[in-house]
Amino acid sequence: MTDDDVRCNDNDDADDDDDDGKNLLLDRGVLDSDKVSCLFSENPYVRWMKIKRRNKLWAHKLVGRKHIVRQTMKLLEDLILDWSTRVWVISEYHLAKDENKLKYWFLQLSSWENRGWSFFKFDFVNPAFFSVVQNTAFRDANLYNNDPNPADLLFHRLIIQQLTTQTFFEMILKSKASKNEDRFYAILPQSKYKDKVNQVDRWVINNMISVKLKLFEIMDTKDKWTLLFFSGCFFASNTYEVLPSFCASNLPWHEMMRFFQDDPHNFDMANASSAITLHCTNHLRRYYLRLTPKEYYVVKEYHHYNVTMSLYTLYKHLQVDKDSVIDIVWVPQYDTIAKVFNTRDDYVQSMVFNTGDDYLKYASIKMIGSFAENKWTLCDHRNITDDISEYVHHFNDDHRTVFNIY
Repeated sequence: MTDDDVRCNDNDDADDDDDDGKNLLLDRGVLDSDKVSCLFSENPYVRWMKIKRRNKLWAHKLVGRKHIVRQTMKLLEDLILDWSTRVWVISEYHLAKDENKLKYWFLQLSSWENRGWSFFKFDFVNPAFFSVVQNTAFRDANLYNNDPNPADLLFHRLIIQQLTTQTFFEMILKSKASKNEDRFYAILPQSKYKDKVNQVDRWVINNMISVKLKLFEIMDTKDKWTLLFFSGCFFASNTYEVLPSFCASNLPWHEMMRFFQDDPHNFDMANASSAITLHCTNHLRRYYLRLTPKEYYVVKEYHHYNVTMSLYTLYKHLQVDKDSVIDIVWVPQYDTIAKVFNTRDDYVQSMVFNTGDDYLKYASIKMIGSFAENKWTLCDHRNITDDISEYVHHFNDDHRTVFNIY
């Protein structure tokens, strides 16, 4: 292949269209920038079609190299993700963050040729490619799992997210730990609850349910409220057949930001200390959350919906009288009036037009139980209507209505 073969023109030789490509030899020098710079200034699709026409063997090599690069970068991403989600590693890199001193290396890159390479340094103050990552509109992989995003930016986005933006809930609940009590020893010192770390040795922490119950006990009102709605939301993979129903086994991390907004929450700030509290019954030995929302909705006819398993839990495990009136209640996480409407008059008027339905649907919980006995469990959103016209709305200004959620 000569230099003329890689010039940017549309004149193709007949031999270039030969499908078998047997007579085409790969000139490794063709990868030099001075030979292909004109190609890279063109539209990517046009450029790629020219490369394919001029040398099918070269195109094959480029595709192969592209896959190798992406596989290698994906391996490095997996290593970073595995390393950065271990509770004691989280503790260590938070210590490094204080002095902005963190260096890392991949053992997979170790070889005789790389002996002169230094460690990579992560800058917590100004991470590499931070502004580029922030300004890049990343796209989802297509149906064939071909990721259209630049491999290097995907890597830098991941390491920035893992080392600088993880929330307290991600660090303590999404992380890996050989012993669940280590979640508290490692993560509490990095949080606003660091004064609790000297109490951990007196806690009985043996599984993830005990971890979540302890969080509902020690956290402030806003965090308790957030964890409850995050656990019982529309996206949570929870059957609610196991008590306590508010300790979901799998949290919908991909939808996390819906539940961590700074909007006013659906509890009275003047009465925040009693808005959500953890208790344990004496006779049933069951844990429950006592919830006092500012507003809630009661479905008009629960008989229309498939709640058989929820009824079994109420009657069998919570010993609700089968003659008790059963209701379904819908509670939004945020203050609907403050977030969606301006005044109560606007809110009441909107009920006619179903304004704000999507807002209620996703950032909310639904529960089934008895007002008379005050025993409730969370229930699956998908089995119950989201049509707001099927509910009766109630304000709880006097705080007299509380819900004991088991």
